[in-house]
Amino acid sequence: MRRILSVWVWVSVLVFGLGSVGVPLATAQDNAPTLATCTAWLRENQQPPSTSFADHGCQEESQLTALDMAFGAGAGVVPVGDERFAIAWFPPTWEQQSDQRLIFSLHGSGGCAERLSSWWLRASKGRGYAVVALQYAQLGADGEYVFDESEEVYAHLLSAYETIGEHCPIEDATVILHGFSRGSEEIYHQAALDYSEDGEHLFAAFVADSGAGFVLSEGRDPAFIHDGDPDLFGGAHFWLYCGGHDHEGRTCEGMERMQPLLEAHGAVVDALYTYPEGGHGILPTFNNGRPSRALRDFFTYLDNVGATPTP
Repeated sequence: MRRILSVWVWVSVLVFGLGSVGVPLATAQDNAPTLATCTAWLRENQQPPSTSFADHGCQEESQLTALDMAFGAGAGVVPVGDERFAIAWFPPTWEQQSDQRLIFSLHGSGGCAERLSSWWLRASKGRGYAVVALQYAQLGADGEYVFDESEEVYAHLLSAYETIGEHCPIEDATVILHGFSRGSEEIYHQAALDYSEDGEHLFAAFVADSGAGFVLSEGRDPAFIHDGDPDLFGGAHFWLYCGGHDHEGRTCEGMERMQPLLEAHGAVVDALYTYPEGGHGILPTFNNGRPSRALRDFFTYLDNVGATPTP
């Protein structure tokens, strides 16, 4: 999306010339988004998603408490098309940070951006990350969650990025995509879409958190990887996480199978991080106000994405 916006600016200059635009450069800069405009916009959009997105579920008391926590921290609901939304927030230190990290996050089978938002808020407090938790499912007629297709998820991510960029200063941020559980299963397809010839190359790294990638394909190699060319991922960076107790170790076994498959198709796996004491998900390893060793190492990775060499 940044590429699209940049191309539009240059085309405008070449076709119309600087003098014919009619807006002095200083004025254009003055109108650029700031943290103040971002914060005000988010606080204006703090109605519970159930008021506009009634079929997304997540009406349990625990989810509403999580949403209240996010709103109290300054988060807001970002509409993504007519049926989807994201919960986004920015830290108060955002404009003072030399290395800004904007993290998009995909929820699991529970289908709740609210829960994911509260996990990120608790676990990463004080780290300076801006986080956008995308809702990409809704309840079907049978009360089961219906999840968007991968191409739809990618379009929603790009739309959310563009909308947030109209109100918040994110042009210089390093953008990372995280997925938990089912969201982790989805992360591999998102990387392939983003690094394809038609993709935006928006994300600097992809974090697969507790989803090996074979559940949705019923144990087989995902078709988009199996049938993809050797450079399917085009150098995309991955950080894979699994807990030793997750599904009795089967998630880690799946991650060990996924790593060479990714690398055979052009990916760079920066780490396959196994946490022997861990269960399902790295963010819940924040216990009693203290991050686990795995969580601290995760934050170190996020802080160094884009550095040379990548850790």
